Amino acid sequence: MNARVCIPWSLSAAVLLALVTAPAASADPACISPKPGRYAMKIQSAPPGATVYINSKTCPPVGVTPWEGKLAAGKYTLILEAPGYDEATRPMKVAKVRKGQEVFVPLIKKVPAPSVAPTP
Repeated sequence: MNARVCIPWSLSAAVLLALVTAPAASADPACISPKPGRYAMKIQSAPPGATVYINSKTCPPVGVTPWEGKLAAGKYTLILEAPGYDEATRPMKVAKVRKGQEVFVPLIKKVPAPSVAPTP
């Protein structure tokens, strides 16, 4: 009789211990879900080819512009970066609509810092 009582209790203790000591999920809560949403979204930039981040640059990029995909409805922060251009950050809202939604972000070329030439 003791064996029947100990086995389920020890199994429960092992499961609880595994849950408590398991490492926290490495996914940043700001990152979009790996499971795609249902609302079509298109992100474009000038110039095209900018890396697209959603919510945080600590999250992996979702792709490059022009980017098309589906996201869950909600508010996001869109971050675009391209070599030679300033990083662009924009708020983005994905609405619950059937029609595809688009965001266009023009990137601003980086201005080199002025250099002072030494006088002879």
